[in-house]
Amino acid sequence: MISTIARTHAVGLVTTLTSFGLTACASLDPSDDLGTAGSLFEERTGLPVNWNDPWPQVTGDWRSEDALDPNAVARLALTNHPGIRSAVESVHQARADFVQAHLLPNPVINLVLGFPIDGGPGNPAMGSLLQPLAVLWQRSAEIDEADSRLRAAVFALSDASVTLVADAKRAHAAALFAERDLELETRARELAHESAELVRRQLAVGEASGLQRNRAEMVRVEADLRIAAAEGQFDTARRTLAGLCGLAGTDLFPDLDRTPFEAPESVSELSETDLIELAEAQRLDLAAAREIASGAIDSVRLAELRRFRALSLGVALQRNFQDRNAFGPALGLEIPLFDDGRASVARAESMARAAEAELEAIRQSALVEVRSAWVRYRTGVLRLQSAREELLALATSNLRLAEESLVRGVGDRVAVLDFARREVDAKLRVSQLELAVVESFYELERAAGGRLVVFVEEGEQ
Repeated sequence: MISTIARTHAVGLVTTLTSFGLTACASLDPSDDLGTAGSLFEERTGLPVNWNDPWPQVTGDWRSEDALDPNAVARLALTNHPGIRSAVESVHQARADFVQAHLLPNPVINLVLGFPIDGGPGNPAMGSLLQPLAVLWQRSAEIDEADSRLRAAVFALSDASVTLVADAKRAHAAALFAERDLELETRARELAHESAELVRRQLAVGEASGLQRNRAEMVRVEADLRIAAAEGQFDTARRTLAGLCGLAGTDLFPDLDRTPFEAPESVSELSETDLIELAEAQRLDLAAAREIASGAIDSVRLAELRRFRALSLGVALQRNFQDRNAFGPALGLEIPLFDDGRASVARAESMARAAEAELEAIRQSALVEVRSAWVRYRTGVLRLQSAREELLALATSNLRLAEESLVRGVGDRVAVLDFARREVDAKLRVSQLELAVVESFYELERAAGGRLVVFVEEGEQ
């Protein structure tokens, strides 16, 4: 199945790049480039984006009365985050460099006016019009190099956006679960305070010991400390979320959508090998690194061609002493006496080798990321399942049994409160594990280069 996945993504990538190459021309308008970046991004995230539209002015608030779900947060981040705006401008700059590579150098006019110092008649003067010609054999390599860097800028924009979406969704999950944990900690504090008050009353009538009172007071103090930590975590998570959405200075925070997270069923069909192949097929930072490496090879070719950098041909008009005039061809030729270009070639070759090494380093890092994310996600799912089925189930059962004992008159209210607090603690533990699963899933998507969608052969469905 995964061979179909890789083949599908590879065909889509090649088709996109072919269309990109055919439509790229010597125009300063980067609309096609930004459209390609948007298509690559939408294919990997399912979120439409149009970077050809003017950037909206950041208002400083959320401009929404609805509770924000992860996709809404991602769209806000794409709209407002300055890093994406900078990446878009990098495409504009690469497009300008691509156009520049197509342009011929301007002709050069040389004017010389002489003043006789020997007392003879006439004023010597000379003028020439020269056109540099070395660009004629350098132009192809310059265009290829600029084209590779333009493609790399397109891939880098899409990759930065995919990463931002993953970061925004993780930040949404962190803020949402911090809010839920704060509610649970608030309930735990209420139970701890109620239990401490009840023990104090029991101590007053001789039904509890000082040790029991101190134990209840310690639980109350710990609950107060935990609520303070939960409040700080919630406030920090909201501010982190605002910063990713380009609203770091806002004082207003929206409600967050509480729809339970559900991983696509197709994720369970993927193996670690599948994810490795998927990452190699659709990671855009890998695609950008490949283009950089390709451009570095073009740079070597260009450096070799630039060993003879100055050759100009044109015409010259000369006025000599005694008003004698001359007109004829002019030639300008650099003599490689001191700089024969070998140093530039050697540097370009070294940079090409470094670009190839960087490509392999990025590839290795991508594989480590996707494999590690897969382990964290798989482990997190198993731990969450165990916590729900055992830890939380036992805590809930214990609370029910304690309440039933109290109803029959053989239980103790303090014990019921203690079991209720333990159930809250179990819910907090489950909440932490749920957050870990959600965050690891979003990280797994990012590490794989986009959505974890399984493509199957026609007829298999």
